[in-house]
Amino acid sequence: MKFFSTKWYSIISGTVLLIAVLLIFIFIPCPTNPQQNAFRIVIAIAAGAFAASIPGKINIKNDFVTAGGSIAVVVFVYLVNPAGWKEESDCSSKNFRAIVYVDNQLTKDVEVVFPALGKSAFTDTYGAINVEYLAQQLQAPVKLIFKYKSAIDTTITINALTNNKVEFYLKTQTIIKSNSNLSSNALSVNFGDLNVNVSLINPNKTNPDFPYSDTVSYTFSGKGDTIFVKPASKTLSLLSSHSVITASNDFWCINYPQFDFKLANNSDEAIFMNEIQLAVSKSLPDNSALIVPSGLGAITFLNVGWGTATNVRIDFDILAKKDYRQWLEGPYKNHYQYQALKRVINWRELDQPSQEKRSINIDLPALLKPYGIPPEAFELGGNADLSNPNDPETRKFKKLVGRFDAGGMAYGTVSYQDSDGKEKQLKFQTPFEISSGYGAAMPEGEAYTLKFKPSGEAYALSSPISRGIKPKDFDRFSIVYGATQSSKHIFKLSFLYNARKITLPYVFVLDYFNTPDGV
Repeated sequence: MKFFSTKWYSIISGTVLLIAVLLIFIFIPCPTNPQQNAFRIVIAIAAGAFAASIPGKINIKNDFVTAGGSIAVVVFVYLVNPAGWKEESDCSSKNFRAIVYVDNQLTKDVEVVFPALGKSAFTDTYGAINVEYLAQQLQAPVKLIFKYKSAIDTTITINALTNNKVEFYLKTQTIIKSNSNLSSNALSVNFGDLNVNVSLINPNKTNPDFPYSDTVSYTFSGKGDTIFVKPASKTLSLLSSHSVITASNDFWCINYPQFDFKLANNSDEAIFMNEIQLAVSKSLPDNSALIVPSGLGAITFLNVGWGTATNVRIDFDILAKKDYRQWLEGPYKNHYQYQALKRVINWRELDQPSQEKRSINIDLPALLKPYGIPPEAFELGGNADLSNPNDPETRKFKKLVGRFDAGGMAYGTVSYQDSDGKEKQLKFQTPFEISSGYGAAMPEGEAYTLKFKPSGEAYALSSPISRGIKPKDFDRFSIVYGATQSSKHIFKLSFLYNARKITLPYVFVLDYFNTPDGV
């Protein structure tokens, strides 16, 4: 058998050790001090083993060791750093030291976030922070995020790192709080060089062809750092208070929530606004049903919500309008039941055949027949000149309908199960006429600038606003918000100007209301 010589043993063992150390350095580029000492020993032994196969002579001598041959190589490699190595490398630990002033005061508990390091630090009593990092972890430019209560949320970029202590001077976003401002749908925030006034605009839709009996508008209300933006209308108020709702031939006027911004430049330099941003933390859809009585010349009920109502039951009585005084509790004589009432997608669908019930229309001729009113009275009511008592058709009509000649009133309750399984009930009173009936088309909705998602978390919306404001001057513009359906949105509002970003120190909670057809 042929055995390897000592020379080959040295070459193989040295090569294996060197390859092992190389692989370790690839996977552990920044070893700890104990790891560095271990690697140094292994490298020295590997070099000595490899050197045993190389002809030549080497001796080393110092105060505590004298060696020759391969042992000298071990000692030499262990004591001397390899060529090109520095005591201070990318793996050296460094410290980022800074002092933070808020409104020219040393401030405690200012959070300084280092996105590149994935960590943050809080200033001490003297406004100081000291963050340890490795040189390879932090490379200029460095982005820092400063947060302090609800008054500061800003980002600063450092173009060069230094061993010296860095000082940061921050200004708070001064909030001008006033109960009267919030109650009058307005708030104001002063950022020093810029003053921002925010108010709600509720324009009434006006159209002579489509008069409205109710208007949905929005109001501000504040609690701490949260601003609630809620819809308000007569119908919504009656629904929430479980009061009686009177059906009407008119339709809702639904305004989109619209913020009006007045920006005052308090500085001596021009301000150039370029973008408005919304950081939306959460959007939640409102999938509840909403049944309302609609007086389209008959006893009609529509589901103008965004969910399906099930187990719908209508219980009511009718009286001649002359005899009706006020809404009364049951028991009632008339009972109608429906398995489900789908939401209205578009008003034009009400005239189209569909497998799904999207409206409830009580058949008036059939309903009034037990009261002695024949179906032909409805045709007479549509054709007769009721203002002329001498008109033959008018006399015939009054004889047929008796005390219902001025119309009637249906009153009672609508009970149903909402999409979340909860039972709901509304009280209604619907005036009706004995005629052939009529209908109306609906105007189209209006456009909006920023559109929320009906459902989602942690997303952003933005809109360009190219505006220049002269020193000591002001400008104003408005933003209209919308969504594809009724929903709740929680967001913060920011402006970008002169390469700076400011954020209003409020969390806005918007309850957005709309019907499926947008009116």
